[in-house]
Amino acid sequence: MNQNTDKLPPHDLDAEQAVLGSVLIDRDAIIGLAPLLKPADFYRAAHGLIFAAMLNLYWRRTPTDLVTLVAELRNTGKIEDAGGETYLAELIASTPTSTHAKHYA
Repeated sequence: MNQNTDKLPPHDLDAEQAVLGSVLIDRDAIIGLAPLLKPADFYRAAHGLIFAAMLNLYWRRTPTDLVTLVAELRNTGKIEDAGGETYLAELIASTPTSTHAKHYA
């Protein structure tokens, strides 16, 4: 029997980006996502870091937007690991609507 241990777990990077972009577009989107997702659910490590920062803001009742997210990631020293400010802005630009955030999750 030949076992392939190099298989990738199921993932959808576009859906991950759409989840993150949805929260940046609509700060209330996190309300429906917080009980469903945890940072470890993300395939891409940077996405997990970004979502963890979003959750930290949410639990502190701080609105999540590009400015507060960048500040949170800078304060924790994870801005570069998360892809930098440009990548975070791209998440917003690549997400047309936040309406389907739960579906993407």
